[in-house]
Amino acid sequence: MSSRLIAQLKLRSHNASAVSSLALSLVLVQSLSQFALAVEAPVTKKSADSAPVTAAPSAGKSQLDAQLDIYEKDIDGKNLSEGDFQKLADLAAKNPTNWRVHLLFGRGFDLQGLNDQAVEQYRLADQYGPQDPQAIVQILSSMLAKGAGEAANEMLNNAIKRFPDNPEILYMIGRRLKENKHYIEAAKVLKQAYNSGHKVLGLPTELGDLLINQEPQKAVYLAKLDLASSPDYAPALILLSKGLVYMGNYEPALPTLEKLYKQAPTHEDTTNMYVKCLFWCGDFKRALEPTFYWLRANSQYVVSDLRPATTLATIMSHVSPEYAASALQNFYDQLERDKVPLPPPFHFFVGRIFFRQHHLAQAKAELLRYYDSDPKSAETLWMLGNIAENMDRDYDTALKYYRLAHALLPYNATITGACLNLEERAANLHNDWALSLRDWLYSAFSSGKH
Repeated sequence: MSSRLIAQLKLRSHNASAVSSLALSLVLVQSLSQFALAVEAPVTKKSADSAPVTAAPSAGKSQLDAQLDIYEKDIDGKNLSEGDFQKLADLAAKNPTNWRVHLLFGRGFDLQGLNDQAVEQYRLADQYGPQDPQAIVQILSSMLAKGAGEAANEMLNNAIKRFPDNPEILYMIGRRLKENKHYIEAAKVLKQAYNSGHKVLGLPTELGDLLINQEPQKAVYLAKLDLASSPDYAPALILLSKGLVYMGNYEPALPTLEKLYKQAPTHEDTTNMYVKCLFWCGDFKRALEPTFYWLRANSQYVVSDLRPATTLATIMSHVSPEYAASALQNFYDQLERDKVPLPPPFHFFVGRIFFRQHHLAQAKAELLRYYDSDPKSAETLWMLGNIAENMDRDYDTALKYYRLAHALLPYNATITGACLNLEERAANLHNDWALSLRDWLYSAFSSGKH
């Protein structure tokens, strides 16, 4: 945006005191004691200037709202043009008592990082906007869902001043404080909303989430309150599962976790809990697929020790290599259908597990997939060399892999030893008729098995 346009727009906005981007948190943290003690009476606006604007004729209102809908969509997508921002400024000048114009104009300022000007527009939007709490709740719910930062903070601040005991507004403020990591303050606000006895979907779950570490039983009870009215409410299902797992009730947690897993297998937290419950219940075959998803979510880099890989290794040790390979192929097919990318290190971890469990044919297939993406992985080269030497009896290929690995890690004793031993054996191979005969017999009778 040009500096000239910004200067013009600054002149149009009223002079306002500076309010930081954490206005909501700061205002609420400073005034939380009012919730438990004396709460200020709701502020009512009776002046003529602050009265809600009378509805314009239907045609005119429809035209303006349609125009504002376009600007709102652009703001939500963070691609409001400079020309449209100028038009919003013109609309704000021509419609000084239209709360929605001021709200969108403020959000336009917010996109530019002009917080003072944005807050002033939000105050005007609040002054001329709906006065009943239900209408304000609907507006705030929409804004919070879209992630409107300063706009939501400012309107929440004003809403709590006018309606300090409204449970839905308290619920939204508690959520906002929780998002900003003010957990103690969030708990106080959410408890006040909960103690009002008014049923707000999500309120018990948000409160239970803050209590899960200290009081998992109470968290489970609160989750069930939301599920009683909305059985598929995902946050409550997650909280219920988490509470049961925290208490060690793995088998009772399985139905809920299975439901969540089927809805979103790539959700790491719930899939992790699902794997844990299946593991401790001894259902290793069912645990394979969700463990693949868990490993996929953490396979960004090759590291020596990775918890999902360690868990997968333990699970795979309880099933046959053929079953594991079949489950793995089904997993790959599902990812392809869903068009979900798979990080190459995933193949390294799975290949290494097969290798360490001496299932060399399956290990080779996975390691070759990873080798295509990273031909300079010394550990991969060493494992492929070992497989070529001991399964394929292809000593030339094995030596190639060993020498490449040795060039990358010249001081690694395992790689150096494997390379020197095979070089010595290869040099004596033609003179050792017993070794040659063994390799010939192995090759003749093992063809087609790998």
